[in-house]
Amino acid sequence: MITSSMLQIWLTLIPACIFFVIYFLFLALQMAHFIHHIFTFICGYTVGFKRSWKVSLVVFSVTPLTMFCGMAYKALYGGLTAKEEVR
Repeated sequence: MITSSMLQIWLTLIPACIFFVIYFLFLALQMAHFIHHIFTFICGYTVGFKRSWKVSLVVFSVTPLTMFCGMAYKALYGGLTAKEEVR
């Protein structure tokens, strides 16, 4: 026999359960994409290294410099836009 209080509990729990299932499926999908991109990066460097190891070493040595320039650019222009928004 189903009482009204039991029905209220079920009607409260069902949307919460659906939300959590969708949320965790979304997280699993994001993790799958992350792993896919990491392995694509690693395999790309491996294939590139086997095909032309000299070019791979040059690209591998320049990558940190490129990352540093990008971070410096972001810090410089991010600070300027923050100052502009305050005015």
